[in-house]
Amino acid sequence: MSRSDETPLDTRVEAVDPWVFWTLTLLGVAIIGFGAFGIWTHRGDGVLDLRLRPWLTWFVGAIVLHDLVIAPIVLLIGRGLRFVRPRLLRGPLQVGLALTALLTLMAFPLLRGYGARAVSPSQLPRDYVSGWLVLLAAVWAGCALWAWWRQHPRTGSPRVRASASEPAGGDHR
Repeated sequence: MSRSDETPLDTRVEAVDPWVFWTLTLLGVAIIGFGAFGIWTHRGDGVLDLRLRPWLTWFVGAIVLHDLVIAPIVLLIGRGLRFVRPRLLRGPLQVGLALTALLTLMAFPLLRGYGARAVSPSQLPRDYVSGWLVLLAAVWAGCALWAWWRQHPRTGSPRVRASASEPAGGDHR
């Protein structure tokens, strides 16, 4: 089936069943309320210690960091991926880059050693840098295998192999 024969994905809010929309909305509001309650009632040293200033600094800083640093870098990389030829390599490359960014973000506190104490070596007992590198190697090996499978002439469906060819109109975006 060609792409023109497929039914387009309807992403409008109205296309979602009302019970699904409202259930997920109420669940989200409950989670946000639980987090706000936890921030508001955080206790330290036996007295009410809101610690709103450090939390707001972190929260606003994260928004600024995302909007002024991370988002432009992701957009530039995405724009650059348009030039990857053959086109079948774009998917594995996008997945590899996204997983690398996600795993690096998740591993960052461990890689930096936040929370490690000399008096308690069991708090961060592993070599997290090596583990992170092994995990990234596995991700990129999987992406390389996926790219090879998509490019290999004896594997994959005819539709996948046909989509690997470049457009005849000279689309060089």
